[in-house]
Amino acid sequence: MIFNNDKTKQLNAENALIKTPVGEVKVNVLRAFNHYFKQAPQGNKKENRQALNATFMPTLLEPKFVTRDEEGTMYYYKPFISKDKQYHITSIAVKKNGNLDYATSYNATENRLRQMIKHNELVYMEEGLS
Repeated sequence: MIFNNDKTKQLNAENALIKTPVGEVKVNVLRAFNHYFKQAPQGNKKENRQALNATFMPTLLEPKFVTRDEEGTMYYYKPFISKDKQYHITSIAVKKNGNLDYATSYNATENRLRQMIKHNELVYMEEGLS
């Protein structure tokens, strides 16, 4: 199971408490994964994006960088390469209270990456990045 790892501090039928490099995140398991399905109860109503499920935990556990906005929401970012060799960056937003807000994916252009870092306060960057 994806949440069964040494970084998951608590796991029950509804929630998982995940230890990340910048704090703990409370994840409503069903909401988190249903978010990627268009017609699920907590779905995004736009498109099916089940392939993003595989990027969810790596983004929380090993983000390349994390930023914080003025309201205290933390944004975890991690790039991935798709089957068609396109770079995408998964973004997970976590509210100030530690609850997961949303997860999404963007095309990872250099300009977009710069905007993500400059728009908010940079609070974490993986070692070796500059």
